[in-house]
Amino acid sequence: ACDKWEPFFHCWGLYALDILQKQDHKDDDGGAGEQGKLNSRCYLHHFNEFTKLYESDALPYGTHSIKSSSFRGLIVVVGLDTPRIAKITDMLSSELGCTTQIKSLEQVDKNTMTSAMRLNSGGMVCGCTIDDRQRTIRELLPHYEHAVFLVFLTYTEEEMDEYASQVIEQDEMNAAGEEEKNGSNKKQKKKKKAKKQKKITPEQKKSQIKGKSQGWKTLQVKHKMEIPVTHLLTQKEEMTKLVDNLIHFAVDIPKPDDRPGLLVYFPSIPGSGKSTLCQSLLNYNSGDAPFSVPSNQDPEDSANNGGIDKSTSKTIDDSTKRKLVIQTGDSTKEKYWPLVKREKMESSSTVYITDKNAPPGAKGAWDAISTICMDTQNIAIPVLPRDAIQTTVVKGSFSSSMNGNDVDDKVGEEKDSAIATQPRTTVISHCYPFSLHYLAVCMTRVLNREASSHEGKLDSSNKTACMIVIKFYSLYRNYTAERFMECFRNNLNGNTTTTMMMQRANHENDERQKMMIDVPFFSRQNDEMDGVGKEVVLPNLPQDLESVLLDALDLQYQLDKWEKCATKSSKSTAEADMEQRLRSSLQTHKTWIESCAVPADISQQSFYRQLSNLTNWLNEESIHTNFVPPAPSTSPPSCIQNQNNEERFKIKIVSVDVDVKDVHSLIQTTSYANSTLLNFLNKFGGLTSKTPTTMTQSISNTIHDTNTIHDTTTTSTKQTTTANEEEDGIIQDSLFISNTHVTMAHHSQLSQNEMHAQFGKFVNQSMNVTVNSILFSENVAALAVSSVKKIANEDRTIATTDETQEEEKEVPPSCNDFPHVTIWCNRGSSAVQANDLPQDVLKGVANRVDLGEGVVLSGKLTFWKQED
Repeated sequence: ACDKWEPFFHCWGLYALDILQKQDHKDDDGGAGEQGKLNSRCYLHHFNEFTKLYESDALPYGTHSIKSSSFRGLIVVVGLDTPRIAKITDMLSSELGCTTQIKSLEQVDKNTMTSAMRLNSGGMVCGCTIDDRQRTIRELLPHYEHAVFLVFLTYTEEEMDEYASQVIEQDEMNAAGEEEKNGSNKKQKKKKKAKKQKKITPEQKKSQIKGKSQGWKTLQVKHKMEIPVTHLLTQKEEMTKLVDNLIHFAVDIPKPDDRPGLLVYFPSIPGSGKSTLCQSLLNYNSGDAPFSVPSNQDPEDSANNGGIDKSTSKTIDDSTKRKLVIQTGDSTKEKYWPLVKREKMESSSTVYITDKNAPPGAKGAWDAISTICMDTQNIAIPVLPRDAIQTTVVKGSFSSSMNGNDVDDKVGEEKDSAIATQPRTTVISHCYPFSLHYLAVCMTRVLNREASSHEGKLDSSNKTACMIVIKFYSLYRNYTAERFMECFRNNLNGNTTTTMMMQRANHENDERQKMMIDVPFFSRQNDEMDGVGKEVVLPNLPQDLESVLLDALDLQYQLDKWEKCATKSSKSTAEADMEQRLRSSLQTHKTWIESCAVPADISQQSFYRQLSNLTNWLNEESIHTNFVPPAPSTSPPSCIQNQNNEERFKIKIVSVDVDVKDVHSLIQTTSYANSTLLNFLNKFGGLTSKTPTTMTQSISNTIHDTNTIHDTTTTSTKQTTTANEEEDGIIQDSLFISNTHVTMAHHSQLSQNEMHAQFGKFVNQSMNVTVNSILFSENVAALAVSSVKKIANEDRTIATTDETQEEEKEVPPSCNDFPHVTIWCNRGSSAVQANDLPQDVLKGVANRVDLGEGVVLSGKLTFWKQED
């Protein structure tokens, strides 16, 4: 589309501009030619005429050259005289469709080179004389050697003599003008006399010209061509020969992988663990990842390469794999976000991890991220701390007429609590999107860093380390948790291609449409790989710790508000006092604070899994957006074909189906010893009348609960135990679920390849499903599943945990935060509400019956077919 329409509208713009300029010199009733005026009400005549000229290549400014805008790279034309150099650059620009002409080598840098190398950019052509410095080209050659073409113009002896004389004459005229300008200045006169004594001859000037020319000729440029300047201007075949060489040169420039990529960023604060997450990606096997994990390299080499690992792993032979780039902010010597933009423009398809805090605001990074994504077809993926997004409101007071002296006296004043009981003049409040627990953990981690161990010098040796963390936290001021999350739901992506991809994901209820990574931050009960377990409910902060954190935030607010009023000494004193209070309180509660944080390996594994899922989704989306499609699957035949050796179907869910009779038997037996459960069952007449007599083998129409993120439902044809209707995912009648099962994965959580690869070898094999509790509320009831393991003996139905330990084999864990078997739904409720049962128990609106060490049910792992 770009190749077709950009030249078209470019030509139309030139055509219309020419007519509009002519109209400016005519009377209002004069019109522009026979077709009349060109304006919003009268343009079709002009447009039709333009179309004829365009299609017949009859436009005066070279339709063919504008259409041929696929040239890439930089052409440097080097010669003696500027007028003829400019004429040649104009000719080359017209012939090749170069959209950019550069008048000076000083304007050429890495950013402009990156732009010149992009597909459909038209490239760049630059004219310079031998007097210009070669250093610019020398600095670019190590990285862009394949994209620079040097056109060196040669001259006859007579032309060089003439040029030397002209230069000498011009120098003398300039010197005379300077002498006239500074006539009375004795020092200047002495300088002029010295210059007159060293007057250069034409032969000496000619020798200088040859020396400079030789320097350009010996420049180690891979692609270059020497052409007599007169031949190039007078002989058409010489220009044709040069253009042909340039076209072949452009074709040979390696084409970048311009598929949409990911730009992963951290809207966080110091101590959140972002660097640990980033570096943990290097520990994973490249062969298992959807991106090319860079090998450990020397930091100096990494800096020279802009942070991009140039090596390719031997295990990578899949064309869909994307290069993983980790760019650390503290080790970057140049401006960070311009560097990110340049590297993204060089290779847009990368999975680019920005190891740097990215706050909003005028000094923040969100505008830069949005621009990068717009220009490079990338999707911005924020990494957020799970369970830490919570609005924190700080209340304080100050005088709106506070002057410098007031600040000196009051800005460091300590308060007994965050809510000022005796406001000085005005009560104010400010909010933040992160919890105080999150702030305390991050601050403690910063203080735990060994002295002088951090590249950014933010460790225990920094005398204001805690207040620096407070400053970062304050960059999110006036963002509530809801507003903060809304920013990510609205996304920082503006590119049409990526927007369409995200809309398609949303239409297909793809879990990955959330376009964010939420990493476990706080400890949960029964933690597993992805923080699986009960909802995090943290205890209240110790009163003294909460008070000092709120006081520090209020102090920073006042310092920011009255920055120009407060003296440097008063600010330093206030910050130093607050720093001591913070450190003292954090040290007192250090053990408690550290116990709140989730183990690092859980966060790392969750980060890797979610990043891999998003990358796989991006590869799948390439099929829909005309980019390079994923390579054929290399999964075992048993995973990709059915019994009739037909092509594998699309999987809706991976489930472990459990016999409903075993489920009801377990519930019935447990109810005899638990009156609450028994009373709950009696509301619906018990389980006896609800046991199904038949169950169909096909899969298409019943309620199935899915992941907690989207609250979506899927369907199957296993029948329910009572007549019911389903409308928009809402159950219209109370029922017991007959197709009882544990959801291991949904197609929105894993790609088709991942589901086949991870679970294919377990299809139709018997599993041990360990149930550790029964949870139920007024709306839904479910069995909580603690583990699913493969068993060798398929005849077992219900057994104790000890009897099966030796026969069990590992199965990938469920992708749901709360693995369970839904057993019942009330009228007007959805089966997906079972995902909320652990949280409902903590809120006191649901009940839980523990089963001790657990009861093992027998199940079978199956794939549920996704309907077209």
